[in-house]
Amino acid sequence: MVQRAALKRLSLKAKNEIGESNVDIHEQVKLLRNVLQDLSFPLENYETLRLPPNFDDFLMRCLRVRKFDVARAAKLVSNYFKVLNEISDMHSHLMPSSQKDVYDLLGIAVLKHRDSEGRTILLARQEPLPAGEFSFDKSLAASMLVIDEINRRSVDTQRLGIVFVIDWKGFTLAHLRQTSPSRLRTCVKIFQDAFPARFKAFHFIRNPLLVSYFYAIVKPFLGDKIRNRVHFHGHDMNNFFKYVSPDILPQFLNGNLNDDDYMDAEFTSRLVTQDSYYSEVLSCGYNNK
Repeated sequence: MVQRAALKRLSLKAKNEIGESNVDIHEQVKLLRNVLQDLSFPLENYETLRLPPNFDDFLMRCLRVRKFDVARAAKLVSNYFKVLNEISDMHSHLMPSSQKDVYDLLGIAVLKHRDSEGRTILLARQEPLPAGEFSFDKSLAASMLVIDEINRRSVDTQRLGIVFVIDWKGFTLAHLRQTSPSRLRTCVKIFQDAFPARFKAFHFIRNPLLVSYFYAIVKPFLGDKIRNRVHFHGHDMNNFFKYVSPDILPQFLNGNLNDDDYMDAEFTSRLVTQDSYYSEVLSCGYNNK
């Protein structure tokens, strides 16, 4: 758990580390917009990139993720919209109101407290989402929306990053059968190459042996940076607590908080009202030629 004064210091340190202190961020956004307009650049099978008019906050996020390297930020924006184009069959799931059942069942939640390094903690759970009722695509889209929204709402999170905890209890062969290697590859592409967020760690807890097979499918698509940030803990919660303090975790994970007091309940209540923003995002991007 990090106090407000400490969070301010950590955020300022991260601001310096990513190069934000040395640039005029609004000028960088203008430069990025100009690059993207030319970035009708050789993309086979795609027409010119169309951005929402009031999209500067998104461009700022991309700049922060790529440490104010404008060319790399432009590539991230391009990848983001190309992936949205590739998953057009998931667009109905990318309306926050369509995910209210997932959020109400706590399939994914934002923890109320940050970790000691100021990072936002996401907790995704399999147990509340039976395979027969919730598809892999729906769960993936629910996670994408939460990650996007917490970054959209917090500059501190943009700078300091996200820790993604996945509680695999309840994961079954039926869940694995819901997807395909090609969809898993797209999933990796989304989070590794196309999402404006800084993923600092992935912690797998209470994972059955089946998760090892699941991970073996996606591992070849992961870069070394992401591979080195994936931690398997199984049922060794004490090992997990070396990374995430039990003081910010719920009792059902052997943490010290009541099960009704560990998450930011207001966050998902706000998120499900944001259909208009995400509808605008999905209406832009690339069109196939």
